[in-house]
Amino acid sequence: MRGDILRTSNLFSILKSKKNYILAIFSAIIECLIIYSSNNSFILLNENRVLYISSTLSQVVATLFGLSITGYVFLDGKLKNDVEEDESLIDIVGDLKAKYKSKILSTGILSCLGIFLCIINMCLSANNFITIFVFNNSLVITFFSIVKIILFVKKIIDPQKIQKESSSGKIQLMEKLEEESESISEKNNNDKVSIEDFLITYNNIESKISNLVSSSVKINGKYNNMHQNLKILESGKKIDMKLLEKINILRRYRNYLVHGRDMIVDEKVYYLAKKINEELEKLL
Repeated sequence: MRGDILRTSNLFSILKSKKNYILAIFSAIIECLIIYSSNNSFILLNENRVLYISSTLSQVVATLFGLSITGYVFLDGKLKNDVEEDESLIDIVGDLKAKYKSKILSTGILSCLGIFLCIINMCLSANNFITIFVFNNSLVITFFSIVKIILFVKKIIDPQKIQKESSSGKIQLMEKLEEESESISEKNNNDKVSIEDFLITYNNIESKISNLVSSSVKINGKYNNMHQNLKILESGKKIDMKLLEKINILRRYRNYLVHGRDMIVDEKVYYLAKKINEELEKLL
């Protein structure tokens, strides 16, 4: 099972590294088609129709983008409430917000470019190459802007977004967990680790972290959670930084696991948790 997860993780990394390359080739092909269609225009529009189309497209894109931003503002508030109710969602929600902000930025740039070309097109006159070239570019860019807006809205209204992001985060975290658990000698690939055994070990780690914090500083019960406790230990330098990093990685893995689509625990992660538990035992 661990092999399947690692193969999925490697495939994910390869696709991610080639994404920009594929996008550049696709953009170059589209631009070549635009240049060709500008030189060999099959449909000639008069000035009034060009003005109408450009004006309508710019208004449609601006309206859709504005509505999508408004929808995201409401979603952002809901995600904050979810984190307040369940602290284990903090990493998943953080990942979602980072992706949403990246998509908003890219969609906003594309939408503004499309609107700008529409405005430029309304200022031009005569059916020459430049006018047709700008008009064709504005059509293509506004089309892709609308597609990106629709896809973005589809993502933010997806009821399974937490589960999907958890599964994606778990796959990405496996690579780092593999590096952290390379030094563990106690492992048996034939063992099947139940989620109950893993969670019991993790809860022991969480309890020990809480005891370490309680013995060093008094904190309000509202902030007494694993995430805040690790921040307190980090700021007070109460624990080795390498061990602290391993615990934080394990904390994120646990959160991705319980909110994800599958409940399969990697045996090396379980043995990493046991090793961390033993190291914390020595500190108490």
